[in-house]
Amino acid sequence: MKSAAWVAVGNYANILISFVIFVVLARLLSPMEFGIVAVATVFLDVLLLVARGGLPDAIVQRHDLTEEYADTAFWVSAGSGIVCCLILFGLSYPISLGFGMPELSPILKTLSIVFVLGGLTGIHEGRLQRSFGFRSLSIRGLIANLASGAIALWFAFNGYGVWSLVIQRIATSLASMVITWLSLRWVPRFHFDTKYAVEQLKFGSMVFGTTLLLTLNNRIHELIAALFLSTTDVGYLRMGWRCIDLASQFSVIPLASVALPTYSRLQHDRPKLENAYLHFIRISSTLTYPALLGMGAIAPVLLPAVFGPQWQGAAPTLQVLCLLAAPFVTNSFLWPLLVALNKTNYGLAFTIFQFVVGCAMSFVAAPFGVLYIAVSHVVRAFAVWPIALWITDKQCGISTRRTLLAVGMPLASAVLMALAILVLQRFLPADLPKVANLVISITCGSLLYFVFTALLAPDILKQTRTEIVTLIQRRRQSS
Repeated sequence: MKSAAWVAVGNYANILISFVIFVVLARLLSPMEFGIVAVATVFLDVLLLVARGGLPDAIVQRHDLTEEYADTAFWVSAGSGIVCCLILFGLSYPISLGFGMPELSPILKTLSIVFVLGGLTGIHEGRLQRSFGFRSLSIRGLIANLASGAIALWFAFNGYGVWSLVIQRIATSLASMVITWLSLRWVPRFHFDTKYAVEQLKFGSMVFGTTLLLTLNNRIHELIAALFLSTTDVGYLRMGWRCIDLASQFSVIPLASVALPTYSRLQHDRPKLENAYLHFIRISSTLTYPALLGMGAIAPVLLPAVFGPQWQGAAPTLQVLCLLAAPFVTNSFLWPLLVALNKTNYGLAFTIFQFVVGCAMSFVAAPFGVLYIAVSHVVRAFAVWPIALWITDKQCGISTRRTLLAVGMPLASAVLMALAILVLQRFLPADLPKVANLVISITCGSLLYFVFTALLAPDILKQTRTEIVTLIQRRRQSS
């Protein structure tokens, strides 16, 4: 929980910084420019997972980590980064030709340097996670975010358009690499053990395969949209996902970031492992459900008020994507659970199934418009949710009933809150300034959610209060 608190502090600061930077960039750039970079970053994020190859997770999961094992993992990671850099550089022109975007080729070539930087960072990051060094990782993210954001804003204000987003991504990777190396102060030796390399690649292939497909599950619809629709539509879709990502940074990521090392420590004590899993999803759902459903309720006012009138068309897409809230929480904590228990084959099979179903549904929906792509994504998520719950039950020993009980009451409170906000929107004056509308809606929604939670799940509020007090007391005792 202390590590999660550090992640939370770093994330909350990053949310504020990212939000301000994103708002300014969204006002300076067009949806079309965001759409072009969205297509480029799909290829970047996919190959970045190839470069990492699940090796940081292998470092975290390893029960007895030796220096020889870590050295080998570093050189495998560095080599993978160089190979992926060359692959994207070479494929940049065919990709741009296939999507009918000639401006995409130089962007992909420039972004390929990110793989080299990522390959030099992954193992250091894994060692920090293994030792619960989330304080250093949080500070790293904060500094990298500030530096890259400032650079991106300078380029945007000076008329560089889409290139401001490209430079921002490269600056983030470079700053993260430098700060991570300074935080760990571990210099890998020129040692390579073939046996360890094979073992790492075997374990990492499962992790990499599933993580790759998880990323594609969230991003493939953007590529499909780019094939059938305009880059503006792709920009609307990216805006919707960016808003959801901003919300998840304070409601899911802090706990999900420490889930794997926590589960790994408890992998031989199933009762404690089950309690940790239920604890994580209970707290996360208490934060995630009101954030996403509330954001969906005020999306038509939120987007034009904050990001500018050019983003009004993205509101319906965001509203649909916010309905992903229900399965989003439990699915976020399933994969770390399977990795810790060394049952990644089930996660891989499940993710392949999701990917196939998602692609098929997106291809069917794409000709009808961007809103239908968002709907297909939500339908897919709810259709496969029972399978995820079954895997959690049968393979991890955590009953579906306990899982649903942990998230049920926060979900019910959030649904009631969102419905109340929708009713409130009908009674607010049409000529009320959008900023005033947002302040009233968010304030009333927060109060109502607290009231509904107090009525439906008072034990959650009591438990949360007890944990906060306990953490503060331990902090005082340790100091």
